[in-house]
Amino acid sequence: MKFMTLKMIRLTHLIILSLLIISCSISSQPEEEPIVNQSPSIPEYLNSENYIEINQDEEFVCSLKVNDPDNDNVLVVISWGDGDTTISGYKQSGSLISASHKYTYKDDYYLNYMAKDDRGGISSWQIIKKNISVYNGLLK
Repeated sequence: MKFMTLKMIRLTHLIILSLLIISCSISSQPEEEPIVNQSPSIPEYLNSENYIEINQDEEFVCSLKVNDPDNDNVLVVISWGDGDTTISGYKQSGSLISASHKYTYKDDYYLNYMAKDDRGGISSWQIIKKNISVYNGLLK
């Protein structure tokens, strides 16, 4: 009886060892490289004015072109400088994205904007160095 038990244990060990070798050979096959998502580039500001002057009742339109090296869909986030923020919908890489804003108070404002792709890549924030002067009534 004792002899049979040792044979059974050895056979069981042999089977387990065989299964381990088979599973290791299957799992040691090269894995596919994960696809790395590249962040979109900082959107290109398309408004050509060096200094922007608008009245309070006028809408300011900001136009941005955004590109993603992976051709992912991209949205833009625009911080208008007065506490308001606009988030566009997703567009194809290379698209023109425009958003408009009305300022409530007379002041000088600076815009900040960035891009985000639909796989989580985020560009750096860009500050528009041109300021937007909002006047109450007629422009100076």
